[in-house]
Amino acid sequence: MDPSKVVRCCLEHAASVAKTFLLSDAVVVEIKELNPIPRRMPRRRPKPPLPPMPQMPQMPPMPPMSMPTSGARSFGSKYGR
Repeated sequence: MDPSKVVRCCLEHAASVAKTFLLSDAVVVEIKELNPIPRRMPRRRPKPPLPPMPQMPQMPPMPPMSMPTSGARSFGSKYGR
């Protein structure tokens, strides 16, 4: 490779990049830090214990229900047959 050709190619590419920067409206540049700030994992807080389940109040047992035997009609029967 010819050293003068390498220099010429580098200058052409540098001029092209400079032209792009000059004609663009905005440019984002990322600068790498020499000593990046070490990131640590956030501490996990233990979950609070669940509150105790409320107990249902004890109801007294219901008395047995009796069904009427006389004069009872079946449902949907118009004349009680």
